[in-house]
Amino acid sequence: MLDVLYNVITSHFRILVLQYQNSIWYYFLNVRRYMTRRPKEMIPLQLIEKLHDFEDRFPDKSSINLSEAKKYLTSVVGKEIPDDLIKQYLAAKGYYQIVEVSDSLDELDLDEIVNLDWSQKRNILQPEKAEGSHFKNTYWLNEYYSGDREASFERLIIDNMRLVHKIASRYQNYIAHQLAYDDLVSEGTIGLIQAIQKFDISMDVQFSTYAVWWIRQRILRAIFDTGTIVRIPVHMIETVLKVKRAELAYSLKGETPNVKSICSELGLSESVYAKSKQVEHRYLSISSLNQFVSEENQDSELIDFVSVESHEVIGVYHPEYLDPSILFDQKEVRDRLLLTLSKHLKQREREVIFERFGLLDNTPKTLELVGKQFGVTRERIRQIEAKALRKLRAKMTNTTVREDFRWPEFRTGG
Repeated sequence: MLDVLYNVITSHFRILVLQYQNSIWYYFLNVRRYMTRRPKEMIPLQLIEKLHDFEDRFPDKSSINLSEAKKYLTSVVGKEIPDDLIKQYLAAKGYYQIVEVSDSLDELDLDEIVNLDWSQKRNILQPEKAEGSHFKNTYWLNEYYSGDREASFERLIIDNMRLVHKIASRYQNYIAHQLAYDDLVSEGTIGLIQAIQKFDISMDVQFSTYAVWWIRQRILRAIFDTGTIVRIPVHMIETVLKVKRAELAYSLKGETPNVKSICSELGLSESVYAKSKQVEHRYLSISSLNQFVSEENQDSELIDFVSVESHEVIGVYHPEYLDPSILFDQKEVRDRLLLTLSKHLKQREREVIFERFGLLDNTPKTLELVGKQFGVTRERIRQIEAKALRKLRAKMTNTTVREDFRWPEFRTGG
């Protein structure tokens, strides 16, 4: 009987302690300050009762707005309280999530809301863990379709921006695109706006589940259309990703990727496989020359460290190693030269000049090699070459022909 009575008294005492633990804590704090001869710092009993009502005013421990809590505590204490002290107080009270977005957020326009730094403004883990988000979306969607469109529209954007940031972060390294994180967030916000406009409140589905598809579609479309230096067709990017996933599966098994088995598994021909690898290497693995060298040093771009002069390659010569502007100039001059030779020389004379000076393959040939190629003596090739050069020398005295080989800024006619 005594044991039962003891358990009942103990349980009631625990309930009283839990109910008045804040008041008891403040009372002991006052006693401590009195004993340490700091009576001026003692908290008035009226203030203790008001602080005890704090949890009644903010019952939801999962989330609390910092500005609202600060406003209430300032009115109770009667003076301004630093934010760090308020955060410590709320953490001691057991509030799980402290929302730091200011009250002035309602006064911002949509562009300013989109450009807010949400990663630093909210101290949260994941948007799905924020309780009540589904009910908030439902409430504001009903308001949106019932008539108060502008205010409810902005509130829907604000409440779902965390979802946009989460999806955008997943695609930061997708196919090595060149879009910045802010660009992905902007595109995702456009997708969120489309989801709000097209959502049917009669559907038995959460708005966030529906909005994910629109946000993801908008981000992917931006990456495919403008995310690479050279635009790649969507079907080719999908093929490249399929091949990469198949090769990764082989690597995870500890096996060497086999071209034939991968093509058989994906239903691709070997030519399509080779084309996908070529696209991946040439277009999806290059970086913009205007990108910053590092995030810390945004004063220097990659192009500042790349020489625009042509380099002599040791080994096999290939035009791709030259500067694109030099290649273009060389091609333009060669096309003009070939046109002039075709216009003023006979076929045999053109062929001899082409072979002797290497105008077709960049490999000049000797008189003897050209003679063997045409089945005549080297002396005959020398005569044909001399005759062709005399014709060209005579034609070059003509101003019209000579102007074709001047750069545009040096031409006398314009």
